[in-house]
Amino acid sequence: SEELTVPEEPAIKTDFLYENAEVVITAKVSEEAALPENAEIKAEKLMPGDPRYEEAKKASVDSLGTAEDAEYTFYDITFTVDGNEAELPKGAAEIQMKFKNEIPLEESDKQSALHISKTEDGTVAENVTAESNSDAVSSSGFNF
Repeated sequence: SEELTVPEEPAIKTDFLYENAEVVITAKVSEEAALPENAEIKAEKLMPGDPRYEEAKKASVDSLGTAEDAEYTFYDITFTVDGNEAELPKGAAEIQMKFKNEIPLEESDKQSALHISKTEDGTVAENVTAESNSDAVSSSGFNF
């Protein structure tokens, strides 16, 4: 008699953590994204002068009207599987960034989570801040 083997559902990873000296980044990814257990989160801080930093800053100023001389901290956050960048469905990731060295914010200062993306119309910034306090910023779901 033949045995029927039912293929096992691959294990899906939904919780990710990245940490460096400046920030702790946690991400919750929907099961719909179907990231396997060996998926990893990568985060790279973009520095002024880096073309990606300048492009992100320009997109923030152009799309959202942020101040040219505001202080910006951009992290390029990606998810990888076997070293290759994974494409996530729209709205599949919720990111939270918590800065380790709290900077007291003035009443007029605010932190925002921005999603910078390339579109047919060029690079645009979208404010995806769900909540923000003096040391943590959360984003609503967005796609990478």
